[in-house]
Amino acid sequence: MVKNFGGNKSKGYARKNQVKGSYALRVSEDPAEIYAQVVKIMGGSICRVTDLKGVEMNCHIRGKFRGRGKRDNTLVSGTWVLVGLREWEHEAVAGKLLNCDLIEVYSDTDKVRLKNSITNVDWSR
Repeated sequence: MVKNFGGNKSKGYARKNQVKGSYALRVSEDPAEIYAQVVKIMGGSICRVTDLKGVEMNCHIRGKFRGRGKRDNTLVSGTWVLVGLREWEHEAVAGKLLNCDLIEVYSDTDKVRLKNSITNVDWSR
């Protein structure tokens, strides 16, 4: 059994829940997966994102990125994310935005790796 000594919330940050070592960079593998940037946190499990073309969408934060998984996947305005478009929603209804699902949250080090590995995307936005 892992012994956790220390102060506030040390048991919640136990070593048994941490990922070991480095990991492979998750990139877009499908045309329905696009890169986006968080514009606004709406509350609950929804945030507003803008893709590289400037289209604004409602992004649904999956359960994997909430609760205990939120620790290393903090979403704030300006965070780069990989989102999956909902294929059954082809175009926005009048007055409503398209919906998408959160697939990956990129950290600052991941941003540099992403810019170096993916060259066919305009990252200037």
